[in-house]
Amino acid sequence: MLPLLFVAGAAGGTAGSGLLGEFVGSAASRGRGAEADGIITRTVYPEVPPRVEYALSDLGESMRPIMDAMAAWGTDYKKSKE
Repeated sequence: MLPLLFVAGAAGGTAGSGLLGEFVGSAASRGRGAEADGIITRTVYPEVPPRVEYALSDLGESMRPIMDAMAAWGTDYKKSKE
């Protein structure tokens, strides 16, 4: 299973700056795009700090064989480099 979890606001409610801020902002942007495309669902929890969870939609689940094949390829490739 490929969990999709993004926690926003872990550092005092802001993503911060620099590399971490760029990663967090980029991940959020990709998540919103995938949500708009119907690949994932997004659930926002009213907590402090705020928490947002992404999960595969039915459409996203239909892509699981592709994602599993890519994960297997990545594992094999990593082992070949060791």
